[in-house]
Amino acid sequence: MARIPRVIHILDYKIPVKLVSRTELREVAGMHKEDTRTIEGCWGDETPTIFILKDLPIKKQRSVLIHELQHALVDIADWVAAEVPR
Repeated sequence: MARIPRVIHILDYKIPVKLVSRTELREVAGMHKEDTRTIEGCWGDETPTIFILKDLPIKKQRSVLIHELQHALVDIADWVAAEVPR
């Protein structure tokens, strides 16, 4: 089964994809220890990087990747409109 790509190219933008621990993911997402919500991935628009929980099965990682790509595409569309450098 194919692995999750480490970089995704969208237009002239390179979007890194990182598989991380639950603790790292919660930190990147800005979640506090007492927050009981579950999280499987996030789009770090300031970085810009897609973070995915590494403990998920590969099929779930793919669906999380697609979900986070949707968030990335919204931001990239804004960057293109504003002519933000790549």
